[in-house]
Amino acid sequence: MKRITFWIALTGVFLLVGRVEAQTIYVPFDQPTISQAIAHASQQGTSTIVVTQNWVESGPIIMDRKVTITHNAGLTVTISGSGLLLQASALSQQVTSSGSVVDGLTFSRTGGGSTQPMVDFSYKATLKNCVVLDNGKKIGVHVIGVYGPNAAGSLLQNNTIELSYGGSAANSAIYVETSTYSNRTTLTGNTIRILNSTSARDGIGCYIDAYPDPNIWIQINNNTVELTGIGHGIRCAESVDYTDISYNTVRSLASGGSGTGYGIYYGGEIATILRNTIEQMHVGIFLWALTIITALAAPTIIR
Repeated sequence: MKRITFWIALTGVFLLVGRVEAQTIYVPFDQPTISQAIAHASQQGTSTIVVTQNWVESGPIIMDRKVTITHNAGLTVTISGSGLLLQASALSQQVTSSGSVVDGLTFSRTGGGSTQPMVDFSYKATLKNCVVLDNGKKIGVHVIGVYGPNAAGSLLQNNTIELSYGGSAANSAIYVETSTYSNRTTLTGNTIRILNSTSARDGIGCYIDAYPDPNIWIQINNNTVELTGIGHGIRCAESVDYTDISYNTVRSLASGGSGTGYGIYYGGEIATILRNTIEQMHVGIFLWALTIITALAAPTIIR
C-alpha cells in the first residue's frame, strides 16, 4: 500500500512540473515596451503580448523565444527604424522562437543604405495582417531556413508589403531563401507593391531563391503584385523546384503601356502554375525549357 501511495503522489508531481501555463503580457501595463515584454516572456510554451494602446516603438524587436504579438482592436502599433525591425532568432539550441506569430503590426523604415531586411525569419514564424513599408531600397520580408527543421513552414498571410524601390534580384518585397529547412513556406493573400523601380532586377515582388533539394515545396497563392516601374512580379531561381504558383494577380501600373518585365519567371524544373492573371506586363510567363508544369489545364489570363 505504501508503494502505491508513493507512486501516485510522485506521478502528480511529474504532471505538475510538465504543465506549462499560458502567459499574457500587456504593454504598457505589465511591461513598458514590446521588447521588454519578450524578455520577460516564458522560455517554455507560448506567451501572448498584447499592446493596449496606439503605439510606436523603435526596432529591432528580437523574438528569441516563442511569442505571439498582437494588439487590441482598432489600434495602430508601429515598429520604426532605419535597419532591421523584427527578427525571429534563437535563444539557445533548446529554446527558439519557432512558431512565433506577429499579427496586425505596422513596420516602417525610412532612409536608404540599409542592407538588412525589415523582417527576418530564421525560424518558423507567421506574419499576418501586417503592413510593411520600406523606403530603404532593400528587402521587405526575408525567410531563410538555416537553423534546422524548426524553420520549416513559415506563413505570410494577408499582409501589405510596399517598397519604394528595389535593390537587386535578391532584394525584394518578399525574399524566400530556401533550403531543406525552409520547406513548406506559404505566401497567401498578400498585397505587394514595387514602386518606381528602374530595371527588371531592381523591383521583384516575390523572389524565391534555393539550393537544389528535392524536398523543397513553396506555395504562392492568391497574392496581388503591382509594379509602377520595371520589374518582375514573381521570380523563382533556376534551382527552385516543387513550387505552386496559383490564383495570383500580377499587374503593371506603369503609365504609357505595358511594364517591362515578367509577370511570372520560373527557372525550376517542376511547378504547378494555375489560374494566374497577368495584366500589362511585357512577358506574361517565362519558363525554362526544362520546366515541367504539373497543372496548366486551367488557363492563366494574360491581358
